[in-house]
Amino acid sequence: MKQEGTYLSKEATVKWMLDCWLPDLFIKSAQKYSLMFSLDKEGLDYPTNNDWWLPHFGERVVTPLERAWRWVYEQVNTTQTRFHNPDGIDPRGAQNSENASNWFHTDQLPSWSGLQSNLNTSVELLADCRNKKYQRELAPELINSFRVVLFFARMSTDIFRRITDAYGTGYAKKLTQQVKAQNRRLTKFHRKVKIDLEARLANVAFKDENHARRSWRDEASAFWSNYSTKLIRDSQVMQEMECFQAEEPLSITDAKKLLTQFDPFFISMTIRQKRYAPDNSQLTFLTLYMQGLELQKRRDLTASELENYQALVVENGFDDELRWLVEWLLATRCSRSDEHNAAYEHYKRAFEFSKYQIGKEKYLLVNDFAAACAKNNKWREFKKLISWANHNAIPVRWHRGFDDSEEAVRMAFEIFKRT
Repeated sequence: MKQEGTYLSKEATVKWMLDCWLPDLFIKSAQKYSLMFSLDKEGLDYPTNNDWWLPHFGERVVTPLERAWRWVYEQVNTTQTRFHNPDGIDPRGAQNSENASNWFHTDQLPSWSGLQSNLNTSVELLADCRNKKYQRELAPELINSFRVVLFFARMSTDIFRRITDAYGTGYAKKLTQQVKAQNRRLTKFHRKVKIDLEARLANVAFKDENHARRSWRDEASAFWSNYSTKLIRDSQVMQEMECFQAEEPLSITDAKKLLTQFDPFFISMTIRQKRYAPDNSQLTFLTLYMQGLELQKRRDLTASELENYQALVVENGFDDELRWLVEWLLATRCSRSDEHNAAYEHYKRAFEFSKYQIGKEKYLLVNDFAAACAKNNKWREFKKLISWANHNAIPVRWHRGFDDSEEAVRMAFEIFKRT
């Protein structure tokens, strides 16, 4: 994503990522590494429901964190109150039980340290409970399983709450259904992969358990490497098919035809991406974008040309999306007129507006902004820019990210000043 650009706002871009590929990537990564490292052989317990880590939408929304805690209580064969406060008299237990209720029925989200503390204290109180009816001695392996499940449940709860806040409950519910379907498809696919790997390694004489684990990991890794290559090839083939060239949505007949050639997980992802095919508005944006980049290269850019371009951007409704480019053009014109202070202000705004919108053009803009910082003696701003560029793998002239020391950054700063 670092080298890609977008004509959408930050919120709309994140929504596009959620619709088109981010959940698919998460599901694929989780199942891929689970297979590679044979997590089913690690002695971890987790809910049998394949969708336990997703919210449940019923009369009320049940978060993954609540679902995880309910599973914990079932595993221990006790109630919520008796798990957290088994004797019913310990102040810590009463507080733990109250906290759990708040997590279930309010928007309160515990910190990870707070969640661990609640679990650890509750386990201790269970072991020390004076009433044998409610006393529980839990195995370390089971406690570790609880910790792992609660960690992922908390993370998922946090993510879906943010999605709900940004896009509404209806969208979060729709996304959950999409994720469930994709998770189910890949689980089914993975069962076949696992059977194939087991058959391939069935007659191999392993030296020891470590050798067996490495062999399994290598075979699983090789499968996924080949599968990724196949996905790229399949994507190119699919995009060239007649049903994908057409502007109307895919018919049931087309979908059935695709199922004879590609796996369902991949088809679902690709169909969703087709819904974002360029329309006239996006093509207008692309034209204005390319026009702006051409103007930026012009050595003789006039004020009237810049004003006309800015008017076109506003007229077509892309003032927010292309504000960074307008500011960059203003900065470039000021810089060429040696108006370095005004250029710096425009470069700064262009950089801030463009952070999450432009792709490979970031290199040129970042370097122009770096030069403006140096020429205006903005040392702190320059250091922040270098740090951001290094994090995003964007080379900055005279520095190139090879040395993060202050001395190296200072040297680049001084060279930019003189050039």
